Amino acid sequence: MQWLPLDPFIKDLEKREKHLANQLKLLVADMDERRTPENKEQQSDILIKMANIYTKKATFYTKWTSLSDENRDRILKQYPSTMFPLGDSIIKASALYNAARIRTQSEKKSNDIDQELFKLHNVCYTEMAPGCEQVNYETWAQQRDLNRKTLQDIRNSFKDDIFKVWQTWDVYSIDDKHDLREHKESVLHEMTKSLGETITQKMKKYIQSLIDQVISKIGKAPCIYSIIGLGSLAKGLMTLHSDFEFVSLLEEGKDNESNKSYFRKLTYLLNLYMIDLSETHLHSMPIKFLNDYYDEGGENWYNDDITPSGLKFDGTMPWGCKIPLGRKATRDKTPLELILTPSQCAELLDDENENKHGYHLCEVMQNITLVHGS
Repeated sequence: MQWLPLDPFIKDLEKREKHLANQLKLLVADMDERRTPENKEQQSDILIKMANIYTKKATFYTKWTSLSDENRDRILKQYPSTMFPLGDSIIKASALYNAARIRTQSEKKSNDIDQELFKLHNVCYTEMAPGCEQVNYETWAQQRDLNRKTLQDIRNSFKDDIFKVWQTWDVYSIDDKHDLREHKESVLHEMTKSLGETITQKMKKYIQSLIDQVISKIGKAPCIYSIIGLGSLAKGLMTLHSDFEFVSLLEEGKDNESNKSYFRKLTYLLNLYMIDLSETHLHSMPIKFLNDYYDEGGENWYNDDITPSGLKFDGTMPWGCKIPLGRKATRDKTPLELILTPSQCAELLDDENENKHGYHLCEVMQNITLVHGS
């Protein structure tokens, strides 16, 4: 679905993007062949070129941050904010670069990709947080690698505990007498519950550390806020590879455009930090000629089964998007952003709005947890 007239520059980019997507489709058609080193290198080359296209789109959309009121109103019929096209292009470029990096064994290509990822961070900071201190490549790479190592260390620290749960499950038998079976089930339940709660707390602290890194770059929030975790994180059931669902709540009366803009920036940058963990598979976001979830007649064929699926944002398909940035308009639903005051959030939970937006927020927000803020 495209409601806004396409600029000739964007039209040309999308023609090239479609051509590259068709080349990728041929490469990955055979499930065995697409996992060979030679094939993955070819995939990597195509994904880099697609990422370059989204980088150029981001450069084009930088001018959308200063628009006439008329154009702003037109854009807001399709997008949750005027910042959305720019941020969305940066996020997709980053995901494509990271997917390309996963597939290559070339050290030179990996280094070149890292340079492009670093440039994307700078574009994001320059356009979304002008005036913040820029870091050099070495500092950025060190922090990225430290974030990856810290997450892997958390996962490694639970190996013995997870093995104990499997051992307990291994001795469970349906043939046991009722009392013994009941006892084993009780032990297994308590072990699993305790492990899940401990993992959840560790993962929450890790996410908090990423948010702290972003805030150290863009400055303190302009108002009282709460970043509220949803889903498995809120239920104490988060795994070491779960996605992250959340909303941003602002204090009543402070939901002006300037304050909301701050939390959009925070969310985009946090997403960049998570994508740089290289655990965001490409079919979790609507890349137009791979999986255009917003167009019923659009492309929807790509399954990224090579990029590892780990800690990442909730998928940005129309039925997902449990993140502050929300979702674009669909054919029968208006765009929706989840940067809200408590009263606005409560309004979304009534039956009328639940049916209007189809977000299942009433169900999702039955379990919440404070991740950051107050």
